[in-house]
Amino acid sequence: MGVKEIFAEAQFSTHLHEKLMGSLFDLHNNDGKGDLNEDFIHFMKYVMVENKPEPTVERLVRFIAKTIAKAGNDKQMFGLFKDTMDFLLKSHEANHKAIRYRVCQIIALTVDYIGNGELDNDLCDDIIKCMHARLSDKIPSVRVHAITALCRLQDPSDKHCPIIKAFLFLMSSDPNWQVRVECLKCIAPTKRTLLGMIERTRDVNEVIRKTAYNVLAEKVSVKALSISQRLTLLENGLADRSANVQKVCADKLLQAWLTHYQANVLDLLGGLDTMSSGEICERSVNHIISKVSVEEILDGFDLLDEKHLIIKEKLSCEGAFYYRVLLAHVSKLGESSFENLEKITPDAKLFMSYITSLAATLSSDESKYEEKATTEYIIQQLIQCIQYLDISDPVSR
Repeated sequence: MGVKEIFAEAQFSTHLHEKLMGSLFDLHNNDGKGDLNEDFIHFMKYVMVENKPEPTVERLVRFIAKTIAKAGNDKQMFGLFKDTMDFLLKSHEANHKAIRYRVCQIIALTVDYIGNGELDNDLCDDIIKCMHARLSDKIPSVRVHAITALCRLQDPSDKHCPIIKAFLFLMSSDPNWQVRVECLKCIAPTKRTLLGMIERTRDVNEVIRKTAYNVLAEKVSVKALSISQRLTLLENGLADRSANVQKVCADKLLQAWLTHYQANVLDLLGGLDTMSSGEICERSVNHIISKVSVEEILDGFDLLDEKHLIIKEKLSCEGAFYYRVLLAHVSKLGESSFENLEKITPDAKLFMSYITSLAATLSSDESKYEEKATTEYIIQQLIQCIQYLDISDPVSR
């Protein structure tokens, strides 16, 4: 089987690629090294002029990239790797748009298949130089593959990394949404790039906003975000005009944050700001508890004592806020959750005494302003809970 026959077989199934690469490498032992390299590049040229993304062509592109990557890790076949990469890099400025597209695509796939393998420094520099030039190509699909090719070559530790600088510019300014999306997927999350990633949650394109929330959920820890940034992300995402973006924000980003806090809602609220952003915090908590049965929530709810009053040692802004939101949630479920509501509602008379005792601790000392503001906020939350109590008993009223 010659190179031509190997290429012909490779277009029909990716399952044959490993076997066909073995056959191609076996030719090295029978034919001249130069002849094999020349034949491989010769038949690759037929693929490079194909502009339409036909399945047969895409399978051949993947076979070519796999072969180049494997040759790069084989001392005997390294010549094929070097000759093919040299040819591709020299072709990146071709007038034919299909050739530029395929060059970037093949290089991107090759770098991806090499994975954690090492690339020669000079070759890395050449790839960066050529692919960086293609970032300004007039064809969006070429720019997309150039971005993918550069993804593994960016250096987050370098404040002046030209790849990251280019990604930041394209992510915010490229007129094509697919280019902006690819930059968002590929850019390394750092202090320098974080703001640009957050800004994409306000992009005019729904797909980009959705991708931004996915990327932030998967790559960025909640600890890397300021309280202001966390609240902005939740406020924008949960109120987005697109239901798909709302879903990703609630199911991916918010859940990722909750997982970071080991499913502790109080700790999550501690990472937000219930006092100044109650509305967005309440919306967030409602999204969380709506995904879980009331019984499961109450099993892990340990804020209350045997009288269903918040334990003084656990009394906080977040605790009082969560208690109010939970009461509202359970009461909205109607008669089906009447028994569950009774498990967390105290006697009205005891509850009023509880609030009164808290009010008695308020200090008129101006130096204790923060402590006073906290207590006032807690009292305010508890007063709102009164509407969910049973005051049908005349004594309670």
